[in-house]
Amino acid sequence: MYCKYQHLDCPGLHCDHCELVALVDENGHRQMMSAPRYAPLAEGLYGLGVQVWIKCPYLHGQYILEKRSATTNYNPNKWAPLTGGVKAGETTIATILREAQEELGIDLTNLKYIDTVKRPTFFEEIWYAEVADTPTGVQFTLESDEVSLITFVDSDGLRAYFEEGTLATNCYFTTEIPNNL
Repeated sequence: MYCKYQHLDCPGLHCDHCELVALVDENGHRQMMSAPRYAPLAEGLYGLGVQVWIKCPYLHGQYILEKRSATTNYNPNKWAPLTGGVKAGETTIATILREAQEELGIDLTNLKYIDTVKRPTFFEEIWYAEVADTPTGVQFTLESDEVSLITFVDSDGLRAYFEEGTLATNCYFTTEIPNNL
């Protein structure tokens, strides 16, 4: 069988569309099975994703938002925190660290679980993290297929994007980022 990109029996290593993703049941429990990223799932099965609110301690505690590229399948041209899908066999923390490297070219520290939200087709774990500062500062390298810009916001900036309608609809925080994170 060929995938959308004509890969014979693509095991998920050759293209994003065939990439195998982790599955959870209707209660959010990990299953010992996987499926291609964009394949329809059997009833009672969901994908697993992460949403990470990344704080920049050296920027007065502001948070990073990504402007999703116009060509991405998920929230095109919208501002959002770091998000990503958990690959088959990957832990949530491994996903967060991989996505931060892939999309922003940065390392993270002080990861903290916040909550899990059930979406129509996937469960999304919400996390807090901080940019791992280095003596020479942080250099961002954006993955242009998914991210076109980044900005740094506090609660007022987040609220402004929400009121403009440019904030992704799945954002866990929409008008205020709690001070206790």
